[in-house]
Amino acid sequence: MKRLRVLWIVVLTITGSIVPESLYPQTASVPAPPNLEAIDPESIEPETLESEDVLPDFALYSDTNRDGSVTALDVRLRDRWSWKMGALLPFNHDDDNKNGIPDWKDATPIDLANDRELALVRLRAIDREPGSEIFIQSDAVSRPYLRAFQRTYRGWVPVDLKGYRPITAGRDVVLGLEATQFADRNWNGYVTMAATLRRGRKILEIDRMAMRVIPWLMLPSTAPALQIFASPLDREDRFVPNLQRQADAANVDLLVDPTGLLWMQDTMEIGFVQFPSRGALQVMPSVLEGIRDERLDGFARSLLQKDTGWFAVSEPRELPEADAWIDWYGNLEVTPPLPKYPWGRVYYGTADGISMHPDIVEFINTQELQSPALAIDTSWLYIRHVDEVVSFVPHRDGGFLMLVTSPKAGVKLLHDLDRRGYGNLVMARGLTTERKIRDLVRDTKTIAHNLKLQQQHVDSIVAQLQREFEIPLDRIVPIPALYGERGDSLWPNMVNLVVLNDRLLVANPQGSIVNGRDVLQDEFRHRVAPSGLQIAFLDDAQYHELKGNLHCATNVRRQGSFQTFWTQLPDRLR
Repeated sequence: MKRLRVLWIVVLTITGSIVPESLYPQTASVPAPPNLEAIDPESIEPETLESEDVLPDFALYSDTNRDGSVTALDVRLRDRWSWKMGALLPFNHDDDNKNGIPDWKDATPIDLANDRELALVRLRAIDREPGSEIFIQSDAVSRPYLRAFQRTYRGWVPVDLKGYRPITAGRDVVLGLEATQFADRNWNGYVTMAATLRRGRKILEIDRMAMRVIPWLMLPSTAPALQIFASPLDREDRFVPNLQRQADAANVDLLVDPTGLLWMQDTMEIGFVQFPSRGALQVMPSVLEGIRDERLDGFARSLLQKDTGWFAVSEPRELPEADAWIDWYGNLEVTPPLPKYPWGRVYYGTADGISMHPDIVEFINTQELQSPALAIDTSWLYIRHVDEVVSFVPHRDGGFLMLVTSPKAGVKLLHDLDRRGYGNLVMARGLTTERKIRDLVRDTKTIAHNLKLQQQHVDSIVAQLQREFEIPLDRIVPIPALYGERGDSLWPNMVNLVVLNDRLLVANPQGSIVNGRDVLQDEFRHRVAPSGLQIAFLDDAQYHELKGNLHCATNVRRQGSFQTFWTQLPDRLR
């Protein structure tokens, strides 16, 4: 082939002229192509490129520099990928045509203007020899998780990624590439694409490029809230009307599910994805469906729409009765940004040698940015969820406080109240767990049980979190609690809360009333005062009687970050 050096100055756009030679030319008689080996990611430093850079006559390339456009600047280092640099492959799991089906399951893409979840890939092929054909191939490992299309004058047509059927040839070929899932235990998300120019059995040119599917990210409770979800338990439900008033005050939409879905927190995890496309950074909510049965977890799919993705990981599994709730998403949380984890770190509960579903844990770890996920001992709790143990709330200085349940603080508060002469007052007012302070103090079995919980479980959890998350002691706030022998909370768990922008929604603990004030509410306000947040106590008695509280009963869609993940990487990925 004649080699021609060309100065490539013009920026290619998706509206460039494409003149197909034929829509589906006959497959050439060529030997089966070998499997491509996926290019290993390697740490590379971005290089400054000039617009006068020369493009090869035969080049396959995508948005290597992640500026949202595919230009000549993307050609260099196209065959390498690192977390800092390299083409990103969207998982096309929203519903742009509103047919109730994720786009990756549709036969063809919508179009480039509306379907931004396609990675634009260009193939420059000039001075081709007469009779030559172009084939596109992906590595064998990633092939089951990819779909490719070529833009022709007849619209988008599928591309054979095994390299058997030639594409419609032209000087400037435009391809759209999408993933059909995120990286997981079966696929690490890395892709090698190759374009081969052949005449008969002879290979004239070959060019490769590397990509990786975008990561899925969880959002911490400190991220801005956009929408809150809840479900009334019955017609006389008092919780939802009170929640509506707080949502209005926080300028957050409330979406009420009328089906009576009991634990909204456990049915889905609303994260987000980001990727450069069409000249801009796209930030999109992404809903991970729960792994319980369809009756409990069908709600998540109702959120699927244009620019809101939905997906599922794994299937329900059989568990011992005591651990039946361990795979529910109240047991899957993420911290705010930490010194070594700018996107936070995921944590989950484990008990009796059983943790959050291993498929979910491995899925989180394969996303890499918020891993390794940290296991926390929740064996001492009735429900065994981490959202009963710890929560994070914003601090007025831009940092955060870590609130931790504290049986020791609960016991101390009871003794203090009894010494002050309030022993005849009741805690957990109006609940089935209601008891007088004096009776609780004299119940040596309950007191000993709670002090043992503190010594054998809570103290080690606090030490673990402080060590792993590098949280200063003055940012760790113990919240008074008291537990029964089965690990259920005597009064509503104030750690099981919801941050709603400038407001903190907390389960009303129904503490004793002293001088017209709830002693547990006052204790909470005092301890959390550095947050500067407005605190609202909501009556969630119906949920409490069913062994859950305010966080369990709700779910929140939060704003995904517009800070690109590749410019804020954990130390180990830089």
